[in-house]
Amino acid sequence: MALTKVKNVIDITADTMADLLSMQHKTGSVQLLGYHERGDGGGGVFYWDASEDCASHNGGTVIAGNQSFPPVWDETGQALWFSTTVGTGCWKREYSGAVNVKWFGAKGDGVSDDSLVLSEVKDLDITLTSGVYKSNTDITFSSVVTFDGGVLKHTGTNTTTFNKAIVAKAVRIFDLSAISFVKLVNTDGYLEWFGSEHSNGAFDNAPVFEKAQFCVKKIKLLPKDYWISTTIDLSVEGFEVEGAGIHWSPSNTNATRIINTSATADSIKIKPTTYTFNNPNTFLKEVKLSNFDIIRTALTPPILGNEINGGAGIRFEYTLYTHITNINVENHYIGFLMSGTVRTNLTKCFAFRSTAITPTTSVNDKFFGYWLNGDVDIGLAGGNASTYMDTCTSSIGGSPVLEEEIGLFLKGRYVDNFIHKFESSFVGTGILIDAGSEAVSTGQVDLHIRDAIIDVFKTAGIRIMNTYVNGTMSISDSYFAPISGSGGSMLGCVVFQNSHADATVTNCQMICIPNTTALGIYVENSSGVTTKDNLISEATRPYLVSSSSYVIMEDSISNTTRTTTIPAVYVQNTTKSYFKPRLRGAASIFPEGLALEDDVCQFNEVNLTSVDTTAITSGYKALLRSGGAFARQSSINQVLNNNLISGMYP
Repeated sequence: MALTKVKNVIDITADTMADLLSMQHKTGSVQLLGYHERGDGGGGVFYWDASEDCASHNGGTVIAGNQSFPPVWDETGQALWFSTTVGTGCWKREYSGAVNVKWFGAKGDGVSDDSLVLSEVKDLDITLTSGVYKSNTDITFSSVVTFDGGVLKHTGTNTTTFNKAIVAKAVRIFDLSAISFVKLVNTDGYLEWFGSEHSNGAFDNAPVFEKAQFCVKKIKLLPKDYWISTTIDLSVEGFEVEGAGIHWSPSNTNATRIINTSATADSIKIKPTTYTFNNPNTFLKEVKLSNFDIIRTALTPPILGNEINGGAGIRFEYTLYTHITNINVENHYIGFLMSGTVRTNLTKCFAFRSTAITPTTSVNDKFFGYWLNGDVDIGLAGGNASTYMDTCTSSIGGSPVLEEEIGLFLKGRYVDNFIHKFESSFVGTGILIDAGSEAVSTGQVDLHIRDAIIDVFKTAGIRIMNTYVNGTMSISDSYFAPISGSGGSMLGCVVFQNSHADATVTNCQMICIPNTTALGIYVENSSGVTTKDNLISEATRPYLVSSSSYVIMEDSISNTTRTTTIPAVYVQNTTKSYFKPRLRGAASIFPEGLALEDDVCQFNEVNLTSVDTTAITSGYKALLRSGGAFARQSSINQVLNNNLISGMYP
């Protein structure tokens, strides 16, 4: 303690709080140099207020003059220190704004227990300056807490709750044990607050994500790389992860990337810890992910027959009201996999596979951009109910060696699925719908695919297989273009095989000129298919129906440069169907207009009113063939092999 006199003002310094209380001269101002010792951050300027009630004593900003500082700073000593006394006269700290917890005796040395001090200031706006503050008791802060270099360390099973904002930079501010938590009620958080180390390829951030979800409703990721070597398991209702954006190009560094170094593990899994299979009310609700990349650096394909367990970018199972927005998944076996989900929203998502990754083996190496697995029981009509996909993309870059490539795979049952503005490019099959063994009387209803772009496909644009007679679906206002070339596994733009759902294909454009073998529309062993107002252009085989029934065809076929190898509309083994093509093109570009190829083709109706016969090699003579007989020109309807023919005007 020292006294100096400058300009008639007495300036007094006290080394510690104990020294302040032991001063004989209780008057004027005192410069406190430390709380427990000099320079420990607990100092400040105090002035004496003789009229202040000692009941105001709080151990930090108001110090009762008749209080005694405890000789030992333990739990007992602190309890006595923070108790009040009777009388008047207090030292009062000069300050404004938030209070520093070291002003109240917190040591922040990582060794001492600061729990009681933190409890004393829980209703004040506080600042934790540099240091590690140990706590082993439950505390609820009701005011703003600012971390300015400080770290809160839990050493027990305690929970610290923050009811108002936390102010902190994106650095570590929590050191939590495996069984302790913090709860941030009214603030978002950074992953770094919980110990994440971005840009460190040797650090696994997955456990940090998992810990953070129990503490904060929303995590904000920096435009940095977050490496993981295990799956990020998300299981807390209402949890949200928001990145800074996705990489549109290598030069774009203002984006967030989660980089998975595991060759087999999913990158992110969203699934409840407990649930009942057929009760969506028990599913995990309202998880939201947005604005980041998920990139895999290594890949081992699953064994044959176990494709559904291949490493996925995001796998969500038994979820309700999940929102995935602007997420880019690169070089995974499966981009996005949904299984037993209800009311899922995918918006502006991307699934991409390239030669940037070399699998450990090429055996069974495949790519599924999006997989909607309906082979599960959720107690509703379908395996995934009320799915909304909007502006999602699936594509392949370079020439990776893959046994199968599917942009969007709907497997098993579906109900109330709305696919809007889906786009695929350089993928084998753009969209595959395969009910498979789940071809049951319920669970295949209300599927809508609209405004799709299926570009440069190698096998099929949209392929529908094994659907049941009670199913319903619509495909509309979409564009299809096959890859250039010929042969291979090419089928066509829209393909129905063993499909018996009521299906409509309307207002689509199928531009087949790059490929010499692609079909426009192919219907095989199916029923209930209606195609109307579609444009099939430059297809070598525009429209083929085989072994089917109850097909309605009212489409336009236009070839100006490519001569077809079969009739423009070629029908085999098909009954009880209706065909009204609008056919035009260069002179003699079609060998025949429409052919009912065999005697099995009976009880069909054909209307050829809208056929330009100059586009047919022999004009009216080859306009329609039923078996081996050509229909004659007639101004009235005629019956040929039990098929009703109209539009054969002379």
